[in-house]
This record gives sequence, structure tokens and C-alpha cells, in this order.
Amino acid sequence: MKFSRPFSLLLGRYPSVIQMAVFLAIVIVGDRLTSADEPRNEFRYDRYSGVTVMSQKMAEAIMLHRHVNAPMVGEQAPDSKIIDAVSGESKTLYQIIKDKPMVLLFGSSSCSNFDLYLEDIKTIVERFQGGVDFSLVYIREAHPEGGFMPLQSRDGKEHSVPPQPDPKSMEERKTQALGFQKNTTSWLRAFADTVDDEMAVRWGAWPNRIFVVGKDRRVLYSGGPGPFYFHLTKDGWHTAPPAYMAEEFLRMPFSKESLEEFLVRYQGGGPLPAKGG
Repeated sequence: MKFSRPFSLLLGRYPSVIQMAVFLAIVIVGDRLTSADEPRNEFRYDRYSGVTVMSQKMAEAIMLHRHVNAPMVGEQAPDSKIIDAVSGESKTLYQIIKDKPMVLLFGSSSCSNFDLYLEDIKTIVERFQGGVDFSLVYIREAHPEGGFMPLQSRDGKEHSVPPQPDPKSMEERKTQALGFQKNTTSWLRAFADTVDDEMAVRWGAWPNRIFVVGKDRRVLYSGGPGPFYFHLTKDGWHTAPPAYMAEEFLRMPFSKESLEEFLVRYQGGGPLPAKGG
């Protein structure tokens, strides 16, 4: 590229300033073109993308590292890519949000906390499905074979679920998502996260989490990081996180009410029914 003599002299005298101005102009124009054409996918790989969770230390690091990624109430939801577990078709979140707000339930079959609430999930789906849609997003196994395997205690009893192989391919993850959907959550539409964990990373969703996205694609409900703040029902419970984790989690705002309480308020329903009522 040839420049006019006056511009060449100016470039020779102030090369760094002019180059920086040109660079910023390119970035701004490119950003505007991208946003005008389609929603930007803000997924970024992290050090744990596509990696089997092997220890308590690693699990805690993943939760803390990704929590800051989670979209907050009022923000535009990331248009993440997901795979339909039934058809195998690749979609984006924006493509599956239709005429109702969408409840996104993130989890896996080896997540003992998610497993504890399966009956409650079914009850909530049956109660509120007239006003909102529900989707299961199957993410990386919480407790894979050969990896991180803690025991969870509730009401004085230990609770665990069988470990599952950690999928190494998209086909394997889709198969596990479909198997889980058929065996335990047939009343939920099921999707699989990509094998490099796009949604788990971008939504801070591992090992389990809940979000509600409106028809305008803005976040209406941003549940806390699971398993500690996985508040599905008003009477839901989980042990508190270690103090150093709680301090970091609470720096970022998330919805403190349960999904059940939010849906009652959002749909203008009456008082919550008594547990078991």
C-alpha cells in the first residue's frame, strides 16, 4: 500500500500513535459488523475444557474459575452451541427459545446433588410447563469413572450415584445424555454440551446450575453455583461451601430465591404448596 507524501511523513514521525488509531478503528468496525450480523459467541476455552475432573481440589478450582463467567440477571444470554440428544442436530440456544421463557437445568447422571432432586424437577416441570419451557443440558460428568468420587450426606444418610465414563467424543456425550433423559427425565427436552464444554465454561454451570432465559434472550433468573447454591425448591438444602469458596461466590450476584419461588412470582401464582401437598 502506498501513502501520499504528507501522510508518509506523518507516519514516519508518529508511527506508534497512527498504527494504534488504525488498529482501534479496525476493531470497532469489526465489532459492529459482527454484532449486526449475528450474536457473538463468547465461549473461550479454559484450562479445564475437555478434561476429566480428577480430584476435590480440581473440582473446587473449576467452580471458582468459571463462576465469574455466569451471565447475570438482565444480561443478554450467551448464544451457546448445544446438541439435540434425540436428533443429534447442532443448535444454538437462540434457536430453541420459542414462545416461552426457557428454564435451563445443567447436570449429569453422576451428579449426586442433581440426582437427589429428580422427583422435585419432575414436579416443577409438571406444575409450571404451561408458562415456561424446560431443557436439560447434559454437561461433563460430575463424578466420572476413575476420577473425583465424594460421598454426599443428607438427613444423616450417605447418598451417591454410580460413576459414569467421561465421554471423549460428541457421540459418546450425546448417547449418555439421551440415556439419562430416557431413563430418568423423559419429561424434559434433552441437549448435550459440546465435548469441549462450551456451555459449562461460558455459563459457569459445572457440576449443576439453573438459569431462566426470557423470550427476549435476556437472563431472568441466574441460579447460584452448584452444588452448594442449587436451589430448585423452597425447601431445598445443601451443605454450605468452604468459607474461602463462599467468600468468592458471594462477590458475584446471583438469584438467592429458589427456582420454584421465582416461577411462582414470575407467573403470578398463589402461595407455595406445603411440601408433599
